[in-house]
Amino acid sequence: TMEHNETFNYDKLNKFLSYIHMGNEVFRVYYKHSEKIKSEELKKLVVEIQEEFKKHEEKITNIIKEEGYEPVDSLTLSGKMGVFMEQLKIVDDEFLLALEALKAVNMGEVSALKFLNEHDNMNEELTKDIKEIISDYDDIKTKIKEFIFQYCD
Repeated sequence: TMEHNETFNYDKLNKFLSYIHMGNEVFRVYYKHSEKIKSEELKKLVVEIQEEFKKHEEKITNIIKEEGYEPVDSLTLSGKMGVFMEQLKIVDDEFLLALEALKAVNMGEVSALKFLNEHDNMNEELTKDIKEIISDYDDIKTKIKEFIFQYCD
């Protein structure tokens, strides 16, 4: 395709940023769920993950600003729908909540990989940044799985 040689439009990075915003919002829902089921340990894990997402959010926001574009700070309609669907789920124990968290991070990772594949005209630095975020998702999933293993012992 023609797109191959074109320079990357940083406005497109807003799509990636909106994924991260969605992850943040979804984990805000999980935080409320973990309060409801009175799981201090899961609440701690959720906060840890939120802090990770916040770092990602800041990194991508700054890259967009540096290029002179306006970073999005809200969710897309489908993002809002996704968050709403998470709010509706009845999650009344730690195992189910941890599983939902795992699915959400997995979905984020898949979206990020698709983004990487669709935009192969990004510069090396940006490609590296996005790959690092994707690697962080793996670490996050490992933490969630460790929580689940402990829960299932």
